[in-house]
Amino acid sequence: MYILFGVLGAYVFLSQPMALVRMAIHPVFLAAYALVGLGYLIESMHVGPDYFELQRYRYMVIGGVVVAALCRDRRALQASLYGHLVAAIWLSVFLIVNFYSSLSGATATNLREASRVRRLTFAENSLAANLNKMTFQVAQGVVVAVALALTTNSWVRRNVFLGAALLSLVATFVPMSRSGVVIAIVSCLVVLFAYRGKRMRALMLAVALGTGILIWAPEATLIRLASLTTSSYYEEEADGRARIYAAAIEHLPEYVTAGVGAGNYWRWWGKTNGFGTVGAHNSFIQVTIYWGIMGLLALFVVIWQAYRCLPKRSGADPLSLGLLGISISLLLYMMVTHNLYTKEFSLGLGMLAGLNLTSTQTSRPSRYRQPYPVQRRLQLGRRQAASPGPRWVMARRGSPRIR
Repeated sequence: MYILFGVLGAYVFLSQPMALVRMAIHPVFLAAYALVGLGYLIESMHVGPDYFELQRYRYMVIGGVVVAALCRDRRALQASLYGHLVAAIWLSVFLIVNFYSSLSGATATNLREASRVRRLTFAENSLAANLNKMTFQVAQGVVVAVALALTTNSWVRRNVFLGAALLSLVATFVPMSRSGVVIAIVSCLVVLFAYRGKRMRALMLAVALGTGILIWAPEATLIRLASLTTSSYYEEEADGRARIYAAAIEHLPEYVTAGVGAGNYWRWWGKTNGFGTVGAHNSFIQVTIYWGIMGLLALFVVIWQAYRCLPKRSGADPLSLGLLGISISLLLYMMVTHNLYTKEFSLGLGMLAGLNLTSTQTSRPSRYRQPYPVQRRLQLGRRQAASPGPRWVMARRGSPRIR
């Protein structure tokens, strides 16, 4: 993936270098530079610093700049949304064809049995190594399909997008990832609530998706998902994420001020303080462990700048509605993963920056002002100087009007 980003970056740099420079100074990327720079500064203050994690963060930001330079108009943004949808459909077909029949015949009555079914089903498949991430990628396709189904005026296209949404939504239940299913459902609810068109259309779409879940979702997945609201989740998963979150709360005074450093965490601190050899499964906790409260505040600034890229009214436009759903899914994904350097965040930041530029160029209301107000005023001044004065013409009924 990084090789692909490198090829695209070289293409943009050689063909349109000024576009790359303009997107590189976008506020969302300036905030990301501040986060990476602060990480380098705090990491260097610890004993035995390791900059490998920060190098991944840097590549993620560079990839976002490249995506933003490519998504500077509505056609490119629409192509990126369709790319999310096509990738989700491909993964959905792969999951349903290979694993749906096995899960449909499996039975489970509690969380322990459902987890055992999951391990046995996906044990021998190399492509299903990271089930949570695969589920998240399918969930993003569900959100895009729902946004496109709501905003299209064609009855045929609406049914096509509804079918894609149902297929992908059922596929999110196949890997039995509770976090992925919750992300898909919550993101779709946000998109349905933000839609500013016909409320009956949104209600019917929600009923169709809910009915599809009840009919086609595997029973073992529903049992595992229902464990989130029962005490068995905390009893039987004490060696999983609950143990990690408990360790994060217990050792909060040790890292909240200046962190422990990424190098120290992966070498010895995480192993001796209850985290084992894995991350914190939460981006906010992980950044705080790395670089303390200052790193967490810098991460919040990046999220705030990304939020400001969204138009104020995202309910009627398919691009803004789809990117709203993708943004919500990324925010929820940050709560269950510690890997902020993945390509999903590069794509999300780049598309949001491109949407912000597209919104200002088409005079859509945005939370940002025009990015280049001086040049914009000069362009408007030239247009007014070149346009002729008002001409009086006669209306059909004899009353004068200005054209």
